[in-house]
Amino acid sequence: MAIFESSSQTKVRIDDTEKLECALENAQNINNHTEYILRVQRGPNKENKWTVSRRYRDFAALNVSLQHANIDLPIPPKKLIGNMQPSFVAERQIALQNYINEVLKHQVLVLSLPVRSFLDPNNYPLTIAEQALQTMSIALRGDGHYELKAALPDIGWRIRKHYFLHPYIDEILSIQTLESGAYVVRRIHVNGSVRDLLYGTDYNKQYLAKYGNPKVRKPFTNGQLSHYGYQVLQALKFLHDKGLAHGHLHPGNIAIENQRAVLMDIENFLTGVPCLHRPYMLELKRTSTVEAIDVYCFGRTLYEMAFAEPLSSYYCDMYPDGIAPDLESVLRLCLSSTSCKHGGPSIEQLLTHPFFTQATMNGLGPRLDMRIHLKFPLTLKDQLRACASVTEDRLRRDQKMVRSAKKEVRIQEILNSEQEMKKQRKRAKKRDSVWKSSSSLAEIRSQSASTASSPTPPTPPLSGETSANSSCLAGSSPADARGALLNAICSFDRTRLARIDAR
Repeated sequence: MAIFESSSQTKVRIDDTEKLECALENAQNINNHTEYILRVQRGPNKENKWTVSRRYRDFAALNVSLQHANIDLPIPPKKLIGNMQPSFVAERQIALQNYINEVLKHQVLVLSLPVRSFLDPNNYPLTIAEQALQTMSIALRGDGHYELKAALPDIGWRIRKHYFLHPYIDEILSIQTLESGAYVVRRIHVNGSVRDLLYGTDYNKQYLAKYGNPKVRKPFTNGQLSHYGYQVLQALKFLHDKGLAHGHLHPGNIAIENQRAVLMDIENFLTGVPCLHRPYMLELKRTSTVEAIDVYCFGRTLYEMAFAEPLSSYYCDMYPDGIAPDLESVLRLCLSSTSCKHGGPSIEQLLTHPFFTQATMNGLGPRLDMRIHLKFPLTLKDQLRACASVTEDRLRRDQKMVRSAKKEVRIQEILNSEQEMKKQRKRAKKRDSVWKSSSSLAEIRSQSASTASSPTPPTPPLSGETSANSSCLAGSSPADARGALLNAICSFDRTRLARIDAR
């Protein structure tokens, strides 16, 4: 039995799968204790921001609530003496930022109520489960057909979806809408979902303890993947032929009974709750139709069933050695970067893939004597088409918003790099000008020093005298040359020498 968030127009709609970003902006001293100011942003819209004030003990309480996930988180230790010193507060702020960054890396933690309530207390009060229990008690008391035995707390990843155990649940019995949401009555699968089988856990354990960091991993064999994958594709094809879509396929929505795969939570498409894989689909460009959504989710589901580990990115091009070629071909058709850019295959194309055609050879096709009927009035078909159109339009709009946000980041990085290059050019020009000025000053000093070391030579004689002296020297004896030299020395004028001040 499940209760979903209300679709009332007066209620603020919040997508519980949207990405959260958190930055510790400041720390302040209030009443002899330190409070850290957290700036939180939901989704790619920069205007969707708010601030939260948290103490260290709030971080410690959050860490205690997340220990069930068995994930190592680097929370800084507690300090009793000297915890108000500015240097220590600055170091702790950096350590707490690293801690919250590590928490937000894990999708299983981000989707949990403790983390959402820690970062967004206004929209995620801790009393959600109590309110759901009260609502279901009143609803079932008025219905008169069912009895509420006990609550199954935190067995699923949805914050606004709560499970209640009924002693006589055997099949999907009823679905009703209320003012605050809707509830669905279905029978319990004792073996749990496919995800419970993958990680060897019980269905009624806490979600973080089951899937946070499981110690047991039991991947399906290739035969089981072909067997159950073909049945899931047959179910998806039947839904799409009738104008319906699943939109929420993952191992937690598939149960195994008598070697048959059974799809669950088909009503999620009609109630409008977000898909578990929606953060990854926002990174895609061509995956925007309801069939493309189911094919992409099927690829991620098959990947987790094959490796007992969810895919951590929105596409996958590298696979471990030893994987079957047909299985790798199917996964590449659904999850490769090239397939994600071009929209991926159709459900009909996957059904004809060799990896799944071997299932029909083993007698797993639908029996000829089975006649499945599902008819809708024309008005209901129109409403289903409108519902699918709204889902596709919202996904395209959010994908475009994510791409725009990424473009803004890239443009800002380019602008910052250009500004940095301009600053570097200015610094280089300044260094060149300083070098030129210093080199010119050095040249002037060297010239002045050379002038001071060597006196100015005497003024050469007139051309007539030069010619006469040269002729005399040329035609005279050594004694005459000696006399001419003495005459030149006597005629030297020392007043023509440059005056140099002593330094």
